Amino acid sequence: MTEYAIVGVKMVDFEDKQGKPIKGASLYIVSKDKSVIGMKAQKIWLNEDICDMLDFDLTKSVNQKLHVFFNEYGKVADIQLIA
Repeated sequence: MTEYAIVGVKMVDFEDKQGKPIKGASLYIVSKDKSVIGMKAQKIWLNEDICDMLDFDLTKSVNQKLHVFFNEYGKVADIQLIA
C-alpha cells in the first residue's frame, strides 16, 4: 500500500457557471515512486461527502502521513491517517 504525505490543502466552496455548488478539498500529496527521481507529486479531489466522513481536520493535516483508498473508477473512497 502506498504511503502519502500531505504537503498542501485547498478548501473549495463556490458555485459553477450553472449555479451548482462545488464543495470539497484539493489535497496535494507526495509519495515515493520507482519511476521518479525524488518524490511523485499529485493533486487529488475530495468531494464534500468524503470531507464530511473524515475523522480528522484536513486544515490541520499538512505534513501528516496517510493511505488513500480509491474506488473502481479511480475516485477517492476513503483516507486514513497513519499514526
